[in-house]
Amino acid sequence: MTCDKCHGNHFYSFRGQIITCECVDQNEITRPRHYTSGGDEPFPFIKSWEMNFAEGNVLKYLVRYKEKGGAVDLEKARWYLDQLIRESKE
Repeated sequence: MTCDKCHGNHFYSFRGQIITCECVDQNEITRPRHYTSGGDEPFPFIKSWEMNFAEGNVLKYLVRYKEKGGAVDLEKARWYLDQLIRESKE
């Protein structure tokens, strides 16, 4: 799969600057683009905040929706958030 941003050149121009593309470090298993395009990966963040499964999924789906699932990922994040809201009211 060719990178949409750099088209396999591993660099691109942004506002007159040449930038090394993040795809150089991409790996579909350990560093998929839909989790790393914004900088930090969600897993270390989730772990450092000691989030549970539902909390982590809210974050996961929120940070990847633009690159992967679109509105479906936002609806998944909302579903997990609704579960957390329901549990917090019990």
